[in-house]
Amino acid sequence: MPTPTRVIEISANLDDRTGEEIAAAIEALLAAGALDAWAQPIVMKKGRPGFTLSLLAAEADQVKLARKLLEETGAFGCRYAAKDRLVLERSFETVETTFGNLRVKVGKLDGRTVSHKPEFDDADAAAKKHGVPVRVVLEAAKAVWSASRRDAIK
Repeated sequence: MPTPTRVIEISANLDDRTGEEIAAAIEALLAAGALDAWAQPIVMKKGRPGFTLSLLAAEADQVKLARKLLEETGAFGCRYAAKDRLVLERSFETVETTFGNLRVKVGKLDGRTVSHKPEFDDADAAAKKHGVPVRVVLEAAKAVWSASRRDAIK
């Protein structure tokens, strides 16, 4: 059984940043070591539209990433919340498709495959190279991977 891990969710409400600035902040936070980062639209006081920008950090990176969030967004403060999580064991496998070799992320729970997903960046590059929609490449990778696995949930 996988062991739960502790992460810190850090968030700030923003009502004075554009979507482009928020996207840039998310990229900077991920580059600085955030485990994940996202934004959600919200309605703030006085009916102002805004966003909650959130990220997940390892406990050791909490202060560093909170400071980065404040620097990137100009927010006057942020909130912390400790979260326990359970994550699948992850690995990558390469499948050979008519569009080239593509990586597939595989998730296992107690040694049993429960999830698989082609890497989007690989599929996107192959789609552009071959002049086909990315969904066609993604479907091809899924089909090749699934055809060769008996332990997978399909």
